[in-house]
Amino acid sequence: MDVYGRYGITPVINAAGDYTKFGGTLMESEVVSAMAAASRHFVKISELQSVASGVIADFTGSEAGHVTSGAASAIALSAAVCIGRRSQTLLMNLPRLEEGCPSRILLQESHLNPYSRMFELSGGSLEFIPGEELERELSGGTVAAVGYVHERSEFGVDIAEVVRLAHRYDVPVIVDAANALPPISNLRRYIDVGADLVAVSGGKALHGPQATGFVCGSLELVKLVSRLQLDYGNFVGQTGLGRHGLGRPMKVGKEEIIGLLIAIERFRAHDHDEDYLRWSRLMRGLASDLDTVDGVVVEYRDELPNGRPVPCVVLKVDDSNGGFGAKELLSALEEGERRVATNDSLLNENALVINPANLHDEEVPVVYDRITEEVRRAKASGLF
Repeated sequence: MDVYGRYGITPVINAAGDYTKFGGTLMESEVVSAMAAASRHFVKISELQSVASGVIADFTGSEAGHVTSGAASAIALSAAVCIGRRSQTLLMNLPRLEEGCPSRILLQESHLNPYSRMFELSGGSLEFIPGEELERELSGGTVAAVGYVHERSEFGVDIAEVVRLAHRYDVPVIVDAANALPPISNLRRYIDVGADLVAVSGGKALHGPQATGFVCGSLELVKLVSRLQLDYGNFVGQTGLGRHGLGRPMKVGKEEIIGLLIAIERFRAHDHDEDYLRWSRLMRGLASDLDTVDGVVVEYRDELPNGRPVPCVVLKVDDSNGGFGAKELLSALEEGERRVATNDSLLNENALVINPANLHDEEVPVVYDRITEEVRRAKASGLF
């Protein structure tokens, strides 16, 4: 059944990568089937999450794990337990803070990204500091956690030093590793250096349900994350709010938990080298074809601009007259009957990135056709 056509929605060929705005990634049939089967039975969610904890721990080399409603919620919940870890009352009444409790979340200035606000949803105050000021800020006793972002890992103080400094002052470290895969080695990289909580997306390279993720790390802290989501008891804090923690609106269904666990199993058994070879073949061929198109400059690269080992094509547009550049091409490609989404991470360089991670082989010629079509249309209109 054409479920999107039923509602007048035109599907998009995804040459952008694992973007939430285009639906993340595609689930394998085994994952979808497992989710459908899970939907036909009731289970104790706490028991299912306990089993998931063991699977995630084994997968990542951590002490424990918990399935969340995306990596963003994993970050928000992680920050919450770092603030409330010493007080049951405080934890269950967040984002209301107790006077004098450490509630600052530090992030290096160079690690600022569009998801930084997730660190402060718990009620803490997010502060951006130069890396060289990290130890001075930690020494004041007002810091609840230090955040660290995988994609900014090449900037500022590195993760091993961040962990060393933070632990000197008994401050936990939270790593946003939402987009750290591939390579698979990144799953254990942060656990190995001592990070306390690591947030990973389930709806990107893992090919799990889009609205899933997980947090892994310290058993003590992951148990508190679980409590914020699953505590159905009659605990009443001193403000009288009680019962449910702030994780309640971030709940995850039994279907999503099962889907993510199956996706993890598949990811572990998958031949990732074969993926790389296939992507390389597709992108080299596309680069060769696009190189004949007048008005664009094409470059094949062995990795994405963020350093992830995914071969790609970088397409620069000749906008010498200022009428038609990469931004205009990106928008044009996303319209019409054959819509193609491209990666916008190099728009400031007037370039688009073609990311093959979610492309089927038969879709690559369509990407070529659509780029050629829009460039020629722009040239015919005198835009460049």
